[in-house]
Amino acid sequence: EYWNEVFEPLVQGYMDGVTPNPDVACNREIKFKVLLEHARALGAARLATGHYARLDHTGGTTKLIQAVDPAKDQTYFLSSVPAEALRHAMFPLGGLHKSEV
Repeated sequence: EYWNEVFEPLVQGYMDGVTPNPDVACNREIKFKVLLEHARALGAARLATGHYARLDHTGGTTKLIQAVDPAKDQTYFLSSVPAEALRHAMFPLGGLHKSEV
């Protein structure tokens, strides 16, 4: 899946004269699609990653919000992950500063 969903579009982007971001595609297509589906099939309720980001689950929706440490915030790299996938995610580092890790 990585080759088709991340690597080939990356190469095509360079050939088209744009600067793609493979991290954004990898999070959307691999970590929070393929890996999450596999984890759920194994019975996992959540997928925890080391991203510096936080989630707000109030009001019946899931919203991606910035990490406490603005120097480490990675919400940009998660910005294309669907809210439904984020509903099953955990970001334990998002509430910490790098110095606390």
